[in-house]
Amino acid sequence: ELPLGIATNFQVNGRDYLIPMVVEEPSVVAAASYMARIARDHGGFETSSTAPLMRAQVQVLGVSDPYGARLKLLAARDEILTLANARDKVLIGLGGGCKDIEIHVFPKSQRGPMVVMHLLVDVRDAMGANTVNTMAEAVAPLVEQLTSGQVRLRILSNLADLRLARARVRVPEAAMATKDFSGRRMIEGILDAYELAAIDPLAGGPYAYAREAFGDYMGYQTNLIYWLANVVGNVGLAVAGLGYLTAFFTGLKDPLVSALAQLALIWFFTYANILGPSVVGRLQSFTTSFALVPIVGMAVLGWFWFSPSVYAAGWNVSGQGPFAAIGATLNFTLWAFIGVETASVSAGVVENPRKNVPIATVLGVVIAAVCYVLSSTVIMGMIPNKELISSSAPFADAARLALGDTAASVVAACAAIGCLGSLAGWTLLVGQTAKAAADDGLFPNIFARVNAKGVPSAGLAIVAVIMSVQVLATMSPTAGEQFGKIASIAVIMTLLPYIYSAISLKVLGYKTLSPKDYSLYTIIALIAAVYSLWALVGSDGNQTRWSLIFVISTMVFYALALNHKRDVEDGTVHTGGAAPVWVRYAVLAAIILALAGMFWESVGKHRVDTLHTRSPSPLSAPATPGTAN
Repeated sequence: ELPLGIATNFQVNGRDYLIPMVVEEPSVVAAASYMARIARDHGGFETSSTAPLMRAQVQVLGVSDPYGARLKLLAARDEILTLANARDKVLIGLGGGCKDIEIHVFPKSQRGPMVVMHLLVDVRDAMGANTVNTMAEAVAPLVEQLTSGQVRLRILSNLADLRLARARVRVPEAAMATKDFSGRRMIEGILDAYELAAIDPLAGGPYAYAREAFGDYMGYQTNLIYWLANVVGNVGLAVAGLGYLTAFFTGLKDPLVSALAQLALIWFFTYANILGPSVVGRLQSFTTSFALVPIVGMAVLGWFWFSPSVYAAGWNVSGQGPFAAIGATLNFTLWAFIGVETASVSAGVVENPRKNVPIATVLGVVIAAVCYVLSSTVIMGMIPNKELISSSAPFADAARLALGDTAASVVAACAAIGCLGSLAGWTLLVGQTAKAAADDGLFPNIFARVNAKGVPSAGLAIVAVIMSVQVLATMSPTAGEQFGKIASIAVIMTLLPYIYSAISLKVLGYKTLSPKDYSLYTIIALIAAVYSLWALVGSDGNQTRWSLIFVISTMVFYALALNHKRDVEDGTVHTGGAAPVWVRYAVLAAIILALAGMFWESVGKHRVDTLHTRSPSPLSAPATPGTAN
């Protein structure tokens, strides 16, 4: 059940209306009423509409002479219209009915020559699906007789370009102003949003481009791989953050204690997300700036302690040639830039997004690259290679060499806070991504169920379970080794969506871009694809093999999801619903269990040689002669 709301203040074509609205969010009704009041003060809305024409498609295959079949169908137009209109006398009596036909010929397709006939039906005030489908079914035998082909689909088309409704309103700039934004800025934001919709209707990032260029299966594969790569990468953030906390809690150097701490963090941030996006938003805004302190500080100040001899000694210790060594590092290099494609989500909240978002994205990547190259180079010139390999907190270790233990502690704290704050935001992202896929019928519906805060709590819990399994599967003697495994897997799985997106630019740009732009973007796309393939070749062979096996297995997952997706599209299955209330308490219980296990392993158990007792021990000190026992 959903609440019924009434939107007020609407004046349409000079008449006042109360608009009933059934929506999940009451704020939608309030917003509509507010804007209607502004419009009302300046003449209200003016509307117009075309005739309510809908299309029915009748697909014909197995036609030996498709153009000849087209002529026969056009010649039989009146007979086809009469047969279609015989199915709904009520509609005819109201002035509606099948008004005309269109014939489209596709001489070449993967299923052979195809003829598609459109019935153009005036459905009056009805939505028209049942009427249109019934007419298409009625004329199918006659179409087969005329074309000597086989009719396959006979169904309503979602292309409603002949049934248009238009609304017009004029509001002066001053009326659009709010206490936070000027009227001009509001108008520019609306125009920019329109332009974005007009020039690029695709949504979904790599998923949308792969689907549009290569079909539904490749879109599904891209979405699933990209989502899982982000899930895996989140574990890397937990490992990196805890690696820096070992400066304060030495017990985290124990692999089991570290794993239990990672589990506690994963479930803690899952619980924080379940409490609502605002909690995570405030948390991430506070922590993001901390991550910049060690990176920028080391990139700028670390050169005072840089040693060329230390740097040269660790230049290439792989035993491979320069070309092979560079290829082996591409995987870890890309880790630093995963997620750059999500920068465009800010287009709705910045001024002039067509100009500023691309500039900010490119400059952000360049600045990040400069900072990473400088800081990494400095660290390689400060810490000998053998020590650097085993370090779980390289920025903190470098700060210790330069300025002492206090500086190392400050850097370690900043790095840990920055990593863990990012983990909070990325946890929300993977939960929302899974919900979007579930809403489309591509993921199980459990991912689409939300709590009272509108958060997909059950889906987040499932994500936390997957991340927990990843933690246990990648346990390693050192945090650095575990992080290397996780980062490598995440990058391998992200590379495929990157390759698909790059190549789709060439496919989608064909005859859409100007020849000059098409040539330029094709070259850029091929360079990006080759770079990604080179990084894939240089990745760990065993990890790459298992990742590609998973990619192949997506065919099975797609087959399982396809029927569910069709049911969702047909309306026989509805997505969403309320998530179980107990999920929140189960997540809280998981946090407590992980913390208890970590406490038990790190504090509850001690080796005899690590106990600090008084010396001499009162229990072992020899008795003094003459002293009473």
